[in-house]
Amino acid sequence: WPAQQDGVLGVHGGGHFSLGATMQDLFASPQDPAFMLHHCMIDRLWAIWQSRDERNRRYALNGTTTILNPPWAQPVMLNTTMEFGVLDRPRTVSEVMSPTEHGLCYTYT
Repeated sequence: WPAQQDGVLGVHGGGHFSLGATMQDLFASPQDPAFMLHHCMIDRLWAIWQSRDERNRRYALNGTTTILNPPWAQPVMLNTTMEFGVLDRPRTVSEVMSPTEHGLCYTYT
């Protein structure tokens, strides 16, 4: 993943790039044990941010459906469908925005 247009990878991309070559590979990174720890922390930070202004942040979106957000890409919407292959059925973005709805039942402390 090359640096975004403004040269900033953000907390998600920065985590991938600071943990070594495997974590920088889009297809190999899920095989690195650090991947799940990193993504759990990203999810936790997102949930904390959402909880600080639930009404305005629970379903807040930013970005496109294409990695690195090129200007021609479609924006992510709450009804955008995500594919999970053999891991799960297709889900809309709105279905995964809350850790306690749509069959999800986890919390962060």
